[in-house]
Amino acid sequence: MVALTIAVIVSPDRSPLLENPLAGYIGKLSYSLYLWHWPLLVFMALAPDAAWTSPVSLVVLLLATSMISYHFVERPLRMTSWSDRRRSDLGYGLLAKLREEIGPGFHLVETVGQYFSPAPHMQTESRMVLLEEMKQRIAPGDIVFLGRIFLTREDPPRTLSDVAFSWPGDLENFIVDMQASKVTVMVADPPPLYQFPDIRAWDRETGLCCGIRRKDISPLISDVEDMLDTLAAQHGNLRVLTVFDRLCPASQKICTPTENRIFTMHDRDHLNLHGANLLKDDFLKATGMKPS
Repeated sequence: MVALTIAVIVSPDRSPLLENPLAGYIGKLSYSLYLWHWPLLVFMALAPDAAWTSPVSLVVLLLATSMISYHFVERPLRMTSWSDRRRSDLGYGLLAKLREEIGPGFHLVETVGQYFSPAPHMQTESRMVLLEEMKQRIAPGDIVFLGRIFLTREDPPRTLSDVAFSWPGDLENFIVDMQASKVTVMVADPPPLYQFPDIRAWDRETGLCCGIRRKDISPLISDVEDMLDTLAAQHGNLRVLTVFDRLCPASQKICTPTENRIFTMHDRDHLNLHGANLLKDDFLKATGMKPS
């Protein structure tokens, strides 16, 4: 793209280049090319041995993803006449489409650095505004997915104090509140908690750098799972998504942040897209939808 731009600038007669249909089409794709090139370069670095991360495959994949996103996302949105109301709802577009196709509505509430549902001493104004807005939009049959950090990032890790004391009661109150609205609540148990400063510290050949012994962390995970399972047995609208056993099966003695040599973690306790995709079928099953 840079070379093409330079060629246009230095050319005495720019019209042939500017009027060329292929050059014009590449110009239309430029924003999509810009958005997609970096994720693909990251994938190549994370899985250099995979056939689909060869330079030729990545170029083809870059063009294909850019064309798809331009024609089916960027262009339709640009051609749509947005009112102020529709602009404010743009962030809910994909979730609204999901509701149209399969029925349930999914509500995402971002509360960075704070737990959800809110304990009384953590009910900040911004949090309550988000919560009330969600409640206004919620409808019978919808699903509220709650995610939080259960373990400390110490070595060795321990369960956060509120998980065993105040949070179960706060969670139960929220579940009961949602049950009155005929809304399902889903909570995920903790993923494996790795001890590394950066995912790039992992040794692809040995896998020793970031691996953890399953027996060292499974008791902490089991305590959280037992608490969630107890609540699920008492409240029919609570679903528990099992994350730990999917990412580190009982047959493994060592948990590693990879699957078939592809990273599953963004950092020590957050999944990347590949890791999240491994949970897709379990997620759909827990919501009552048919796995793909």
